[in-house]
Amino acid sequence: SAGLATDVPTCPGWDVRDLIIHTGVVHRHKVETLVGDYQDKPASHPEAPTDDMSDDDVMAWFLEGGAQLLDACAGADLAVPTWPSCPHYHTKAWWVERMAHETVIHRVDAVIAGGETPTIDPWLAGEGVAEILDEFLVGGPSWGTVTPMEERIRLVTPGRPWDLRLATFSGTSPYSGKTHEGL
Repeated sequence: SAGLATDVPTCPGWDVRDLIIHTGVVHRHKVETLVGDYQDKPASHPEAPTDDMSDDDVMAWFLEGGAQLLDACAGADLAVPTWPSCPHYHTKAWWVERMAHETVIHRVDAVIAGGETPTIDPWLAGEGVAEILDEFLVGGPSWGTVTPMEERIRLVTPGRPWDLRLATFSGTSPYSGKTHEGL
């Protein structure tokens, strides 16, 4: 409802068109992950719409990719291992849940851009928190150093509590050359 040229406050530098394209590329990438055999390497990233595509064509492209993702999720053998994006072993079932989280996060971004208040199913929100804590915030890349701090916090979501210990991370990425330092 906001229009594709509307800025997305929760994604600085993006408008809704950028958000739609990002989400559509991610959906198409995971379609390939779910239908292909990618146990030893990640699927290649699909091409994004070009700047000369009309907004209507971008929306049609996005909706087509969403339908493809739903079909891929329904037809995948969810027990098959796939290339992980995190330090843990994953199956295609993990990617189905990851896409639910990715999609709802960017739906929230779009709703906020439209000036509305988003809602998220409490169970799915709790699962999204679990994904971040259990998958993405465990340690760090091997080229850096994680130093635990004394500070701890307790986080409670529907059905699950976490006791978290804060840590600092430092190191220089061999890929980007960027130096990281801090929480």
